[in-house]
Amino acid sequence: MRSFISIVMGIVAITGFVLLNLPEPVVTERTTNSDSDSNLQTWRFLNATWFDGQRWQSGELLIENGQVVDAIKGSANELDVAGRYIIPGLIDAHTHTWGDALRQALQFGVTTELDMFTQPNVVQQARRQRDRLTATTEADLFSSGVLATSPRGHGTEYGLKIPTLNSPSEALSFVRQRHQEGSDYLKIVYHHQPNYGPYTSIDRATLKALIQAAHHEGMMAVVHASHLEAARHAVEDGADGLVHMISDQPIDTAFIELIKQKNTFIVPTLTVIAAMAQQSSTEFLLPESYVGSVLSTSQKHQLKSTFDHAGHRQKALTIAIENTRKLSQAGIDILSGTDAPNPGTAHGISLHNELFLLQQAGLSNTQLLQTASSAANKRFNIGSRGLLTIGSRADLLILSLDPRENIQHTQAISMIMKNGFWVNLTSTSNATSTLPVYDFTEISAEDFSLTPTIKFSATSDQMFSGHSIAHLKVSPSTCSNTPALVIDGEIKDGFPYPWSGLMLPFSQNMASAYSLNNHSHLLFNSQGTPGQFRLLIFVQGKSQPEEIRFKVTAECQAHRIKLADHQQIDWQSVTALAWVAGKQQSKFTLSLDSIKLIQ
Repeated sequence: MRSFISIVMGIVAITGFVLLNLPEPVVTERTTNSDSDSNLQTWRFLNATWFDGQRWQSGELLIENGQVVDAIKGSANELDVAGRYIIPGLIDAHTHTWGDALRQALQFGVTTELDMFTQPNVVQQARRQRDRLTATTEADLFSSGVLATSPRGHGTEYGLKIPTLNSPSEALSFVRQRHQEGSDYLKIVYHHQPNYGPYTSIDRATLKALIQAAHHEGMMAVVHASHLEAARHAVEDGADGLVHMISDQPIDTAFIELIKQKNTFIVPTLTVIAAMAQQSSTEFLLPESYVGSVLSTSQKHQLKSTFDHAGHRQKALTIAIENTRKLSQAGIDILSGTDAPNPGTAHGISLHNELFLLQQAGLSNTQLLQTASSAANKRFNIGSRGLLTIGSRADLLILSLDPRENIQHTQAISMIMKNGFWVNLTSTSNATSTLPVYDFTEISAEDFSLTPTIKFSATSDQMFSGHSIAHLKVSPSTCSNTPALVIDGEIKDGFPYPWSGLMLPFSQNMASAYSLNNHSHLLFNSQGTPGQFRLLIFVQGKSQPEEIRFKVTAECQAHRIKLADHQQIDWQSVTALAWVAGKQQSKFTLSLDSIKLIQ
């Protein structure tokens, strides 16, 4: 459930953070022996009220060596948390992880992510990191690695080269390869029809063989199935869990009895279903809370974004919420998951939205906290994460408001502890620095550079194993006396979201964002193959670039884009610009010159 742009931004964009000045904890250190260490990470929380993953407790909560303990023998830092509320670090049970995702997640109180499709190298790095009880800026990651799907099935549309399978005979070798790569569990994509929309699906015999192979290898098998009939097949064939709520039709009594009998859990992902149903919203945000205060304008736009594909069911969210209600009332284990970073979602922040939406399915506030903590601990082999009991990992949030009264109070974060260490709370607030260059006409013909760090480049879907072509050169312009940047390109089949064109990142790897608020217009001339082209504006913290269409003709065209006319764009946090062709083109030439920002 990811758009092409989500993939692009997830891989190439690095979200920047700036330090947020938050109150420091009031600490009294009491030394009980002569060997005290000023950096001791041993804590005694006095007058504590905490949720242990199942129920609320009160008294002293003790932390030592990154774990919850029943007694401390030596020195301890003391923190009086009277009037505050401690809950386990939140667990997002459905994400797709790369780039800076784990850092973003932790900043919003998500201390563990359960990934449902990423590359093996990400999994291997995460396994090494999560075993350490050391200070970190990132959430822990558990992952399925590469998902199980058919050739041209869901998961193959992103252009990444992944193994697929066609028959039950391939199942065991496929699962063993994932196990060897470090996958923690197996995710299977299944539909009850062999062809649906643009995708194919494995058949039911292969589904069953994959589930059996996963269990043979000591792995859980979870299934992506959002239609009732497909979900019924998965549960009947022994799937441990479903990672989306059924949203095509109301579930029947027979299905409820089946899933109860099979002891199958479900991750509803209501947040992403809302985006598919064109109902993304920031209504869940708690005014003046930590979570609400650190969101940038671009992140708020991201949370309001929706899928742009035609045909998504408008009633899907209503159906999914009601199906969640029925399963919860039947005692089925519900886990919170967001499917970030799809449209309408973002890592960390969207888990708070998921809790808000699950509340609409009738779950109590205690049940909601369980969906993001002990329920994941119960169903996934993630050690002691999700609990605050003796011996569990010291991943926790200290809240200034009581989540028993309002589940939105999970956003009132005052402190985050990961592995027994305090996390520096930071902000994804908008950039304030201005571009070092705003006249883009002084181009080096050798390397297309404007400054030592800012230069134009050709871009195409070849970065995702697509076949589109883009060649860049500098030529004399027929539209002005400045050099022209000329793209000779061709859009080819081989990637579902093809593109080819010209890119201008404002820093290496688009790591820095700049404010364009001091400028009123973006100017450029175009000439080339007639047709519609797109100006893309990449914004920090937003997975999808903003888009402004412009028309190209064989004659010179002067374009004058007034920034104020596009108020949905966060012009204060721009990381790159691009001028691209898409599916509507085949072979094309695009000449651009006199590119500049003016005040």
